[in-house]
Amino acid sequence: MLQHISFKPSIGKIAAGLLALASLVVVEHMFKQAGLWLFLGLSLSTGFFHGALDILMLQREFPQLRRLIGMLLLYLLSAVAVATLCVLSGKLMVMLLLGMSVWHFGEPYGRWANAVVVKRLIVGGAPVMLPALVSAHELNNILPLVVGGDAAWVSMAWQTLAWAWLGLCGLSLVVLRQDVLRQQVLNEVGAVLVLNLALSPMAAFALYFGLFHAVEHMQRVELNAAKPAFKQPFSSGSQSNHRMWGRITFMPLLLTCVATAALLFGLVYYLWLGLNEHSGQVVQGVDQSVLLSAVLIGLTAVTFPHLILVSRCSGWLANKPAKT
Repeated sequence: MLQHISFKPSIGKIAAGLLALASLVVVEHMFKQAGLWLFLGLSLSTGFFHGALDILMLQREFPQLRRLIGMLLLYLLSAVAVATLCVLSGKLMVMLLLGMSVWHFGEPYGRWANAVVVKRLIVGGAPVMLPALVSAHELNNILPLVVGGDAAWVSMAWQTLAWAWLGLCGLSLVVLRQDVLRQQVLNEVGAVLVLNLALSPMAAFALYFGLFHAVEHMQRVELNAAKPAFKQPFSSGSQSNHRMWGRITFMPLLLTCVATAALLFGLVYYLWLGLNEHSGQVVQGVDQSVLLSAVLIGLTAVTFPHLILVSRCSGWLANKPAKT
């Protein structure tokens, strides 16, 4: 069984990754909106589906039916509350998403024995802070689509946080040299840096979120949900209770598959409608803003209960990795 899911570079993986990266660089050069559509596509597919697996974690943490239903309602209500705040204030949404992303992407899963919080901030901060340092100009072109007139304030706040994160990295190298200079930390931060140097900030984040973070999470849940220890809380009870548990787990996942397919179909259809037949470029900037804002609101809203649940379940999701 896989003991640890992480960036483990090999010659074959590096070669394949560089080839794929070069292909994406060419695609972005040919199609200016490629990063946006890559972000939307991966967010509505792997990103959407990895969040739907929260039902399995809820089922594991709350084996009693009444508590499970109660926690499901609390999960949904908290997501709705955060979504409401995001609708009221775009700059609040961006700040919330940045903070939650740093904490969530750096989830230790028992990987580190020392300097856990520092490593968590360094690893978790890389995907959202490096874009502000490497591609500030491109971010400034994107922010007005999301926050409108608050773009200048958000840009300044984001830059300040990014430089503070970089300062933390530098200070950590001086004070905690051996604890921070670990292969796992260097691999993850290095990979994210390469993505941001080669691609637009939207494309770089999309690849990290959709092809690493989401896939890693799905693997963790799948591997641990298959263990007998996971199924033990539900091993007793009547046959009707077993059928009820099956419906509680199966139906949301089935609906998620259908919803994911529908979202992707709608995205492709919208992209097809929005293409100019002569230039091949997307022409409806206002509609792009609506689409991007809607996805970011949904992402921010669901991230709040999701990161709390993942932190609660991090013990059995850790898969007993070796601490470094």
